Amino acid sequence: MRRRTFLLGGAAVVVGGAGGLLSIRARRRSARLESADHSAPLSGPVAMPLFPVEDRALLLAVADVIVPRDGDLPAASEIDLLPKLERWARGSTSRLRTYEEGWPRFRALLERKGEADASGPSERTLRRLHLRYRFARRPSREAAFFEQLRRDVLRLYYASPAGWMSVSYTGPVHRRHPLDQESA
Repeated sequence: MRRRTFLLGGAAVVVGGAGGLLSIRARRRSARLESADHSAPLSGPVAMPLFPVEDRALLLAVADVIVPRDGDLPAASEIDLLPKLERWARGSTSRLRTYEEGWPRFRALLERKGEADASGPSERTLRRLHLRYRFARRPSREAAFFEQLRRDVLRLYYASPAGWMSVSYTGPVHRRHPLDQESA
C-alpha cells in the first residue's frame, strides 16, 4: 500500500469518526431538550452570590488597585463590576472553580498580611503575586486566582463605556443600511 493511499484512508476515517461523534452529541442534546419540562417557569431560584457580602468591599478595593481612578476616568469599582464578574465566572466551569477555590485562599493570604480590610491590599502585595504567577514554575493557588481576577477585571473594564473612553473609542457605530433609508 502506498503511503499517500494510507494517509488519505486515515484522514477519511478521522473525518467520518468526527462526523459520527458530532451526530451523537446532537442526538443527546435533542433528547435532553425533548425531555426537559417546558411548562416550568424560566425563572428559577436565585443562585447564591459568588462572593460573600462582607467580602465585596475588599474585592472592589482589589479591583481598584488593578484599575485605579485616573483623572476623569472611573476606577474599576465604579463600573458595576461585581454583577458582571459573577455572571462571567458562572459562565465557565473552570473559571467558576478558580473563583470558588481561590477567593477564600486569597482572602486568607491578605488576612495574614494584615491587608484584608475594606481599604484593600497594597499595590506592592499584588505586584508580588503577579510576578509569582508569571515567573514561578508552580505558582501558588493564590497567585493563580489573582491572575485570573486581574485578567477578568481588565477585560470587563475595557468592555465597558468607561474603558472605551480611556482608549478613545467612541463605541459601536450604528449606521442605517442604504436600502432602509426613505426615498425622497
